Amino acid sequence: HSLQHEGNTTLLLWILEKAQIHYGVSCFNKELVSIYMDTIHISGKYAEAVEFADRYLSGFSLAEIYSDPFLSNLKIRKIHHSMFYRPVQTLIEDASALYVQINSEYAEVKNELLFLIGGNLGVLYGDWQFVDEWLTKSERIAASHSNPDFHKRNARKRADYFCNMGDYEKAVALIKENLPDDLHISNRYENYLVGALGNVYTCMGYIDEALDCYESMLKFSTNKGITGWVAHANLGIANINFKLGNL
Repeated sequence: HSLQHEGNTTLLLWILEKAQIHYGVSCFNKELVSIYMDTIHISGKYAEAVEFADRYLSGFSLAEIYSDPFLSNLKIRKIHHSMFYRPVQTLIEDASALYVQINSEYAEVKNELLFLIGGNLGVLYGDWQFVDEWLTKSERIAASHSNPDFHKRNARKRADYFCNMGDYEKAVALIKENLPDDLHISNRYENYLVGALGNVYTCMGYIDEALDCYESMLKFSTNKGITGWVAHANLGIANINFKLGNL
């Protein structure tokens, strides 16, 4: 399954790159742009994703970008891909400037940006009060628009915040509020939350519970071909074995 997934990704990238050369990115519709960005993301070619977004967005004025939810979201995704290889402080400045410009009517776009600033860029920068401030804003929008995916995404990063503060019980409670009682994983955001729960249990010394989380995450990630989170699961399992002296 993993090899098939890798092959499909490689073939899809090849097709889309040929289309770019032959037709130009300006001929791509929104659906094709989204597919291309997702495929590049899966393949880990973050710099290529940023370059593609730049080329596509260059065909629009700033006024057009800020007044269109799809284009605004693409600008956010460009910053998201940039964070894997560019200095984070500059990206925080770019994202903050974008926050001022985006139309407030676009709740989901605004939520995505707030989560990016607090949950990704803030964590990378290591400013935990900044993380809490922006994730609180993100959670308010998620609550006002009943967006369960953002509740789960916010919970994962807010759990990191509570762990940093040493409040492990609060982190566990927050994660479990956003998971089914049996911890059954049904989508990728629940998958990430179960992984976060494994991290918290590891910090608390609850080895069996942590291993259960990582094994569940490993199974789901492998079946879905989410290779990055297969790596996260294996890293968590390896970390526990290291703590136990099972070198």
